[in-house]
Amino acid sequence: MKDKKKRKSVDVTVKITLDDGKTTISCNPVCAYVSPGDTISWQCAKGLVFAIHLGYGSPFDKIHHHQEKGKLKLSIPPGKLHYRVKYTVAVSNGYKVWIEDPEIIIRGTGG
Repeated sequence: MKDKKKRKSVDVTVKITLDDGKTTISCNPVCAYVSPGDTISWQCAKGLVFAIHLGYGSPFDKIHHHQEKGKLKLSIPPGKLHYRVKYTVAVSNGYKVWIEDPEIIIRGTGG
């Protein structure tokens, strides 16, 4: 019988930046690939306030997240299904709000 090696969990970081013209935000990567047991962290440049709204029907218990400074980190829930989660990122400098709609691909465990 073949021994199955346990996959190491990884932390995928999504960097949120506001361009120099302050007209658009971008997320890198725009599509984050993760697996159950991994974590995903969003980090916004320049310490701006940001919020994440994960799509309805996503595997996450909580879908609304607000972060004043630093990093927002979520654990990917266990499951055997493959999810494509569209989500919204909103960034504010106190005067204006910018919005982007990246996605997360959660690779299921199979079986």
